[in-house]
Amino acid sequence: MGSFQSLTCIIDYQYEQLFETKENQELVKRLKEVPEEFAEKMKLIFEGFFCFAFMWAFGATISEDRIAFNG
Repeated sequence: MGSFQSLTCIIDYQYEQLFETKENQELVKRLKEVPEEFAEKMKLIFEGFFCFAFMWAFGATISEDRIAFNG
């Protein structure tokens, strides 16, 4: 259960970071200029968020196989 909480906390933090800086806000505005591509590009961004968060949330709990997970 703790790993799932970590997963959601990491994703929430990354989402907040997406809109935190002026540069990131401008990037999202430029993505919105082409509506048919916006959904696909945002999907890629969120998939990246999930992959990163998953590796940290569940990979951090590995003790014996940490070297194999890292390689």
